[in-house]
Amino acid sequence: LHLKLTNACNARCKFCVEQNSRCNENAKYYVKQVDRMRTEMEREGILYSVSVTGGEPLLFKEFDSLCDVLRKHDIKFLTMNTNGTYLKSHMDKIDGLFDFIDISRHSISDERNNDIFGTTVPTIEELKYIKKSLKNTKVRIQCVMYEIKTINDLLEFINTFRFADDISFRRLMKLPDKYGVNYKTEDDLYNQILEYAFD
Repeated sequence: LHLKLTNACNARCKFCVEQNSRCNENAKYYVKQVDRMRTEMEREGILYSVSVTGGEPLLFKEFDSLCDVLRKHDIKFLTMNTNGTYLKSHMDKIDGLFDFIDISRHSISDERNNDIFGTTVPTIEELKYIKKSLKNTKVRIQCVMYEIKTINDLLEFINTFRFADDISFRRLMKLPDKYGVNYKTEDDLYNQILEYAFD
């Protein structure tokens, strides 16, 4: 079950596929619907994993209420994708409820990473603090391959974020031309990385 909580986001990533999307932002009603949906899915035996995302999910007005609802259901695998900006103020609700917190990070340089996000997001040192503070929830660093240009860039990224429990890389998803996003195709690099990984 994929729960998109809100369109609201403090970041302005040029490549984000969510930037032109819309969703119902009636937060209290949304939480009730999630509860109802999950109850029905449990009854049918089809509820296994839940992914929480946005926009920036920690800007969802009823995030604490949603956590209470999530906690009362038997979810085998619960994840949330965030840019990490508001994690520190929600640690008590998150730790132990979520299996993984997937934190977006697209550059090793803190300064360049902020440029990509169009706002200030957690530094490497702050991410280490978040990882250390989450005792019962794992941290995955998710990187959209925007700054990575070579195999060495990939290896340097992995080495820098080896304090995390997991690291994942994603290739840019191309939006239709009507959105006006100009993509630099990195298909060759992506294939090189796959070949390197298999070797």
